[in-house]
Amino acid sequence: MTYEREGIAFLPLRANDNFARRLSNKFGISDPDDLVKNISFSNGEYCPTITEVLKTLDGTKRLSGRIACIVYSYTKSDLHTMAAFGRLPYLTDAAYRAGAKEVYLIMSEHMFDRQDLDPNLRYDKDYENFSDGKKRKIDKMQGQPFSLEVAIKSFYNYGIKKVLTLDRHSEATEELYKKIYGPNQVFFNLDQIPIAVDYLLNSGIDIGEDGENLVIVVADTGAKERADSFCERSGLLKAARVDCNKYRSEPNNPKKIIAEIIKRSENFNGMEGKILFSLDDKGDTFGTLEKTLVLGLEMDGRPKQIHVMLSHMLFSSREAYEIIADNRMNVHGSNSHPNMVFKKDEPGVDQISVIDFTPYFAWALVNHVVHGKPLINPDKKYLETHREEFYKVIKKGKYVDF
Repeated sequence: MTYEREGIAFLPLRANDNFARRLSNKFGISDPDDLVKNISFSNGEYCPTITEVLKTLDGTKRLSGRIACIVYSYTKSDLHTMAAFGRLPYLTDAAYRAGAKEVYLIMSEHMFDRQDLDPNLRYDKDYENFSDGKKRKIDKMQGQPFSLEVAIKSFYNYGIKKVLTLDRHSEATEELYKKIYGPNQVFFNLDQIPIAVDYLLNSGIDIGEDGENLVIVVADTGAKERADSFCERSGLLKAARVDCNKYRSEPNNPKKIIAEIIKRSENFNGMEGKILFSLDDKGDTFGTLEKTLVLGLEMDGRPKQIHVMLSHMLFSSREAYEIIADNRMNVHGSNSHPNMVFKKDEPGVDQISVIDFTPYFAWALVNHVVHGKPLINPDKKYLETHREEFYKVIKKGKYVDF
């Protein structure tokens, strides 16, 4: 579906951003780089320039009366998160100087949302009542900034009025937006689950008519809410479920993860010949998924296939690809990190399916964000009949047996 673009302008935070291009294409814009030139001087200073591509007959400013949507997707090879964050005040200012009515920020993945704990919580009066996992995280944070809070305060100070993203890392994000921006609807978080359910049910994966061949694996306690929502929406009454937990003895080291099974559903009867399906927001080192889906469950039999659905396919190291290949995982995820998922020279890439989520972003922008209406997940039947409005499979992986 192509939306009426009048009143909206797209400003990519970096040039040649495939995510920004796909999003603007939904509004009939072939190349968003025509509107903003992301120029850097020889000393690295950033100088964004709004072009004359949107000329006005009455001589008003180029973005006069429009909503300027700054679009950002992370890329390891071109513009890392800190550099992108440093660009935001300048592009926001350039948009307002060009006459923009308001500036929105569209992030395929929210910046700094994994840094969502206040280091000073170690001094909280309720510290002793925190979970062991939360205590471990807090105790490792010595002298660190509260990065997510710093980012959101900056957005507010820059004049960014609304933020749209996909699958925030925790509820702390919403709480911080309310604390900093006040009660008005500012933060809009797209839920992965409606797409994940529809995708699985139409993927051709042999889960059985009512899910009798399916075992839903919850990789850690942070994924429990996601799994609960998936089970409720899918209606797969015969699917079994295994809940796991993990903790890291060393941050961001996939070899230093300890995982354990904490609960099995009553209808669980082993893994032998089953389809394992796990949901998570970020696939980074793949250490958690290897520990839970492979090493932690092998005592319960050999599954037929392992499938993982991710909101953000970060793949921060070659080891992530090696884990996918070595453990014969079938990976499905969004194009929130477009340059990470179309590699041709890494192991396991033919086992990765890429889903274009930009239609979902466009739908939310037009129907909710612009009007300040809280996001409501599309009805299951509506999504089935209007699938093209929400997602598209742009790279189909080859399913491999475990």
